[in-house]
Amino acid sequence: TPAPVKPVAATPSPAPGPAQVSREKAYLIQLAAARSSQGARTEWGRLKTKHGDLLGNLGLTVTKVDLGPGKGIFYRLRAGPLVSENSARALCQQLAQRKVGCLIIKPR
Repeated sequence: TPAPVKPVAATPSPAPGPAQVSREKAYLIQLAAARSSQGARTEWGRLKTKHGDLLGNLGLTVTKVDLGPGKGIFYRLRAGPLVSENSARALCQQLAQRKVGCLIIKPR
């Protein structure tokens, strides 16, 4: 059973800075995956420049993942923190309208 979702205002507010949301409770959005850490950082720079109005307040997290034989290692480009699933979902919807892929990453 999913945890209850806190209601949020109809208009998404700017994402809070890292000091306002603990990492354990923060949502992230995944925007891309690259073959190198530098590739993920380069893509973040491109996305942040093009969509700064939506991504400007977010920080970058690069996560290394090994997908095993045949696929190899990827570096996931994740941005955040976001205070709730609703705020992450609203941001992903705005990015989708701009043809930017977006996945919601729940807190661990």
